[in-house]
Amino acid sequence: MIVPVVLSGGTGTRLWPLSNVQRPKQFLPLVSDYTLLQETIRRLDNMDVDCCPPLIVCNEAHRAIIQQQLIAIDCEAAELICEPEGRNTAPAVAAAALLAKQRYPGERIDLIVLPADQSIKNTQQLSSAVVAALFASKAGALVTFGISPNRPDTGYGYIKKGIQQGEFYSVDFFVEKPGIKRATSYLKSGDYLWNSGIFIFDADIYLTELKNFSPKILKSTRLAVDGAKIFSDGILLDRKTFVSCPSDSIDYAVMEHTSKAVVMPLDAGWNDVGSWDRLHELNEHDKAGNSLVGNVLALDCQDNYLRSNNRFVAGIGLSNLIVVDSPGGLLVASRSKAQEVAKITSELDTIDTSSNKPTCLLDETASYQVIRLQLVAGANITLEDAKDSLEKARCIVVLKGEAHIVVGLDTIPVIAGKSFEVPSDTVINKIINPDNKISTTLMAIHID
Repeated sequence: MIVPVVLSGGTGTRLWPLSNVQRPKQFLPLVSDYTLLQETIRRLDNMDVDCCPPLIVCNEAHRAIIQQQLIAIDCEAAELICEPEGRNTAPAVAAAALLAKQRYPGERIDLIVLPADQSIKNTQQLSSAVVAALFASKAGALVTFGISPNRPDTGYGYIKKGIQQGEFYSVDFFVEKPGIKRATSYLKSGDYLWNSGIFIFDADIYLTELKNFSPKILKSTRLAVDGAKIFSDGILLDRKTFVSCPSDSIDYAVMEHTSKAVVMPLDAGWNDVGSWDRLHELNEHDKAGNSLVGNVLALDCQDNYLRSNNRFVAGIGLSNLIVVDSPGGLLVASRSKAQEVAKITSELDTIDTSSNKPTCLLDETASYQVIRLQLVAGANITLEDAKDSLEKARCIVVLKGEAHIVVGLDTIPVIAGKSFEVPSDTVINKIINPDNKISTTLMAIHID
C-alpha cells in the first residue's frame, strides 16, 4: 500500500511579496495555472503506481485554503493533518506515518513524502525513480532523492554521496545551505547532490528509526495524534503535546544516523521554486533573457524577472533585476540578492504598520457599528488581530471578492453580494481572502 504524504507547512519567505505567512508559495500559481500544491497532487495521478488518497500536513491556519484548492482539482478524498505550529519535517512525517497506520491497520505501508512547493517538469522520470525507490524501500531502505548540481548554489542543502550500490548511494552526511566557496568545491568534487526533500520509505521502519535516534519526537508526536481533534476531512494535532515536540528535519533526526539511508540521483527537471531567481529559470524568456509575467512591459532590458498581477509595470534599461508588484507590496532587487529577500519579512515585523490597518469605522450609533474590512490578496484577519472588529460582529457582508469566514472548526465561503449572519452563541475566529489576485472588501455590522 502506497500513501503519499504532501508537506505543506513552508512559509516561502524568499518569494515576498506574493508569498506570505497567510498565503505561502505552495498556494500560488507560480509556474502554471495551477498552484504548486495542486501541481503536486495532480502529479500523483501520473505515477506508474497506484496510490492511496494523499495525507497533507499543513498549518491549521491554511485548512480553508487547502480545502478550496483540492475541490478545484476534484481531489476531495485527501485527508489533512493540521499542525498547531510547525515543528519541521521529522514530526510532520511521523504524524502522517502514525495516521496511515490507523487508517490501514495490518497493511504494509510505503510513504512517498513530497514537499508541496516544488516544480518537476518530467513527471515520467519522477515516476520511474519512484518505482525503483519502492523496490529499495521494500528491502528496508530509507530512500531520498538527490539532484545533480549544475552550479554552486548557496540556496540548497547538499547530500554527500557514499558507496555506490547500483542506482543508489549510501548517505555520508547532509549539509545545510553552504557558502559560495564550499558550494563551489562540492560542485567540482562531483560527490555531492542537492537535497530534494523527497523521501520514500516503509512507515514502520521510519517510525522504528525515529524511535532509535529521536525518541522524544516520536513520543510527542504519538501523543499529539492520539489527542487530536477529528473533523470531516482530517485531524488537528493536540496543541500542548505537539508544540512541546522537538523541531528537527528528517535529515538530521533520522537519515544522518541510520545505516538504512540511501540517496538516488533524480533527473526530472526538479526546481524547489525557492526564490525569484529560480522562477526566472523556470519561466520562458524573451530574446534578451527577460522573464515577463503578467501586466508588464520591458524596453531595452536584459536578464530580468518582471512580474505584476496588479497594476501595469514598465521597465526601461534594466539589467539582472527582480521586480515583483502585488497588492501586498513592491519588490525591486538584484537577482544576485534573490536569496536575501527573506530578510524583508523579518524587517517588516519591526515596522509600525498601524497606519495601514485593514479596518475602518464607517458608521456608529448607540445601538450599532458598521466597520469596513479590507483584505489584500491572500491575506486574513484573526480574532487576535482585530478583536474589536470581529468579537461583536453579528453580520458580515461581502462587497467585493470572496471571503472564507472561520467559526470554530467550520469555514463558510461567502461571495460578493452575499452575507453571513453570525450565530448568537459564537464569534468569528478568522476571515480569509482566498484569492491571490484581488482584494476583498467586507462590512462587519455590530449590534449592541
